[in-house]
Amino acid sequence: MLPSGFMQFMRFLTTISIMLLLIGCASSGPSDERLNGTWRSNSEATVAEIFRSDPRWADAPQEKRNAFRNLFGHLTSTYSNGTVTMSLHGETLKMGYTVEERGKDFMVIKVGGTKDENRTVHIRFDSENQGYWVKTQTITGEEIEERFDKIISP
Repeated sequence: MLPSGFMQFMRFLTTISIMLLLIGCASSGPSDERLNGTWRSNSEATVAEIFRSDPRWADAPQEKRNAFRNLFGHLTSTYSNGTVTMSLHGETLKMGYTVEERGKDFMVIKVGGTKDENRTVHIRFDSENQGYWVKTQTITGEEIEERFDKIISP
């Protein structure tokens, strides 16, 4: 038979282990301070880069160019330690995210909580970390990069 002090110690260790496991499961994974804050889509920079990189826009009618330009500049995203809240035209969506990879000027996050469960997002920061580019896939399957500027720091 084991001494009662040893048994109490083992129960204590078991309780601590379970608590640490639960805390680990509840956390949203590693975050990155560069992303924390509020960011807004930058229509002008996004459209200028798309028009520069895709020669098909050179001959597009002005009405089509204006309609395309109006697609950007409306989305606001607020990141805070594993949670992103996105607002677009009065609608708000809140999701969790984890940082999967990071480097000097980039990070890769995995977003979850909606139909985009486990969607990987590649973010490329500018040199001052006051703006970033994120790859987006259009409904036609083409990949474009959208620019976001930091408007509120944490």
